[in-house]
Amino acid sequence: MQTLIEKYPRLRTHLMHNTPIKGQLSALPMLIMAIYLLTQIEWSWISLSVGTFLGVAYWTFFEYAMHRFLYHRIFKSKFSNELWQSFHMFHHRNIQEKSVLNANYLFLIPMALVNISILYIISLGKLNVLLFAVISLVISYMFYEWVHYSIHTNPFKNNYIQYISKYHLHHHHKTALKNFGNTSSFWDIVLGTYDANYKKIDLNSVEY
Repeated sequence: MQTLIEKYPRLRTHLMHNTPIKGQLSALPMLIMAIYLLTQIEWSWISLSVGTFLGVAYWTFFEYAMHRFLYHRIFKSKFSNELWQSFHMFHHRNIQEKSVLNANYLFLIPMALVNISILYIISLGKLNVLLFAVISLVISYMFYEWVHYSIHTNPFKNNYIQYISKYHLHHHHKTALKNFGNTSSFWDIVLGTYDANYKKIDLNSVEY
């Protein structure tokens, strides 16, 4: 089955990119707007703490859930399969194809609107909490894009990138139904999809 980006190659450049910068720049206006709105309203350290925790917790769960329940799902609809397999499953089958490592605006903007709407509901409509949640969500997303790019290009020699590279590449090369987290193992541990065998991965012997 051909994915949507294989049937319509021009679509690829609008959905994905080969660096995290395009996606991060697309998210930047949301970050600036949230910070600006915070200067116009009252807020407290409690709203800062709750909102920041909410945004980070939500993002880590979202990256896990998207990866596990959408990117690896087989849909009954042919179009849905062509669309969703354009993202992660195409990436699985073409791991050396760097043009699909990061999101671009056509994918990012609809996802941002969905996520902010969900955060609004979770924050019970409290604007100060919501704005801090959006700020931490955007920063978490920017970090995620940088991490995924680093894993599949030239990992930095620090302990975190070494750990998360092994964790993610184990998912690619050994077991596609485990280790769905891209920046942490937290939700894999909580929801039973953690595989500690990633520690055996030799980063010098796998494809990035």
